[in-house]
Amino acid sequence: NHHDELELRAGTVQVLATRGFDGGVGITLRERTDSAQHFQVDWRRTIDADQELAARFSRSQERYTDHFAYAPVPGLVIDFGGRSADQSLLLLHTARHNPALRSVWGAEYRSEQVRSMPVYNRADAIRTEFVRLFGNLEWRVTPDWILNAGALAEHSSLSGDTLAPRLALNWHIAPGHTLRAGVSRAFRPPSAYEKHADTRYFHPVTHALLDVTSLASGNVGPENVLARELGYLADWPGVGIKADLRIFHEKASEVIDVYRVPPAEPLRPFDYVNQDRFQIRGLEYQLSWRPWRGGELMFNQTFTRITGSLENDTLRGAPDNARSLVLMHTFTVGAQASLSYNKSGLAVLQGSYQLSTKERLDLRLAWPFRLGSSKAELALVVQNLGRPYLDYDPLFAFHRQAFLTLRVQP
Repeated sequence: NHHDELELRAGTVQVLATRGFDGGVGITLRERTDSAQHFQVDWRRTIDADQELAARFSRSQERYTDHFAYAPVPGLVIDFGGRSADQSLLLLHTARHNPALRSVWGAEYRSEQVRSMPVYNRADAIRTEFVRLFGNLEWRVTPDWILNAGALAEHSSLSGDTLAPRLALNWHIAPGHTLRAGVSRAFRPPSAYEKHADTRYFHPVTHALLDVTSLASGNVGPENVLARELGYLADWPGVGIKADLRIFHEKASEVIDVYRVPPAEPLRPFDYVNQDRFQIRGLEYQLSWRPWRGGELMFNQTFTRITGSLENDTLRGAPDNARSLVLMHTFTVGAQASLSYNKSGLAVLQGSYQLSTKERLDLRLAWPFRLGSSKAELALVVQNLGRPYLDYDPLFAFHRQAFLTLRVQP
C-alpha cells in the first residue's frame, strides 16, 4: 500500500568443484559439493516524509561434502564436510529531524550454528549468538561542514563485548570540492573454527590416534583495527573530469594467527592465538574523464606499504603498487563496449612461492534487446587477452578464457 512494502526472497545454489591434485599421494583429486538455501523477508513502513521503519528476517543453511581416501593409510578417509545454518532479525529506524540533522539506529540478533564431526570432534552443533546495537548521526553544522558520528556495540557469545565508534568530518570548500577526514575502530570476533577446532585422525582398524592437525585452545579474542583517512573529492563538470584522493593508515592488533604447539609435544597440532600486529599505510586515487559523448575513461592507482611485528605472509598481502585503466563506450543504439587493464607492481610472496607480477587485459561487449515484453542483454566477455599469469600457486596459471552471458529482466 502507500505506507508499507513487503519483499520476499528465496533461492538455492549447488556448486560442484574439483579439489586436490591429479596423481597426488595425500590430497588426491576429488569432487566437492556445496549446496545452500536462503530465505529473506523485508518489511518497510513509511511513517511520514521524514521517518521510515524497517525490519528484516533471514535464514540460510549450507552443506559441504568433501572427502577422499588417504592412500598412505589404507582405509583412512579424510573428511572436511559439515553443515551450517544462521538466522537473523534486524530492526532499523531512519529519521530526518530537521534540515540539518538526520539519524539512523537499529538492533540485530543473529544466531549461527555449525556442525561437523570430523572438523570439531563432536556430534552436536556449535552455536554462536550475536546481539548488536548501532546508530549513526549526520549533522550539518554549517552549510559547508557535515559531521558524521556513530557506533556499533556488539555482544558475541564467543568473544564478549566490543564497541566500534566512527567519526567523520566533511568540508565543502567550494562547489564540487570536498575535503574529508575520518577515524574508526572495528572488531572481528573469532570464528567457530578458530575457537573450537579439533581435527583428529584415527587408524581405521586399530582406532589409534594418528594425528591431530588442529586443536584450538579457545584462548582467542577479537581482532581490532584502528583506521584513519584523509580524502579529497573534486568535480570539474565543465571538462567532464572527477578526482578522488585518499590517504589512509590502518593499525591492526590482536590479529589471529596460527600457532603450532612446541616440538616437545608428541603431536604438534595448530592452535589459534592473538599474536600478530601490523600497520597498513597507503595512498589511493581515481580519475574519471568523459572525453566524448558516451565515452568514459577511468584510472585508479594504489600505493600500499605493510609493516608488522612478525615476518609472515601478512606483510606481503598486498602489492606495493597496483593500477587499473578502464575505457568504456555506450553507443547510441544502447550497445556497450569496455576494455580494462590491471597490473600489480610487485611480486607477491605466498608461503614459499614467489609469484610473478600480475598483468591482465579484459574485454566486454554487450548488446541490449527485447525478449517479448522483457528487457534482455547478451554479452561477450574475454578475460586475460595477454599472457597467462600465475594465480597463488605455480601449479595454477590463469589462461585466456571467453564466455557468453544472458540476462533477462521481467
